[in-house]
Amino acid sequence: VIPGDRVTDVLSRVQYSPSELVKTVKTAIDQQVRKGGIKPKEGVGLIDFYEETIHGYTYLQTPDVKREA
Repeated sequence: VIPGDRVTDVLSRVQYSPSELVKTVKTAIDQQVRKGGIKPKEGVGLIDFYEETIHGYTYLQTPDVKREA
């Protein structure tokens, strides 16, 4: 098994700030919730998914595979 890099590490290497990206996505989702474009529960789910994905690995992971942090 060849371990992949974390998405946050790759983003940092190309001069993106993972924390700023999360903040931007949260702001956009909050705006859509306020406008009624998406439901609050849906917004929370999207934010959770984004944060989980951005802190994951660049290679495909299956739910039953655990990687060391």
